[in-house]
Amino acid sequence: SNSCILINKPLGVEEAIALRDTSRREHKEAPVFLCIECGEPVLPHKSSSYGAAHFEHRSQNPECKLSAPARQ
Repeated sequence: SNSCILINKPLGVEEAIALRDTSRREHKEAPVFLCIECGEPVLPHKSSSYGAAHFEHRSQNPECKLSAPARQ
């Protein structure tokens, strides 16, 4: 997914990455980003050779269609 929920408002992945990086630089607790589908915590990931910037669930949620299946 390329968006999440932060304080009941939608937020894009690039904005989330910027907020996360700012909180790290300032030694503050990172914001809690939530899945737009199931409301479970997600983490923003920068784009890389593996793919575009996106969010991943902190813990796999088999009930959510946006949660990646567990890697075997």
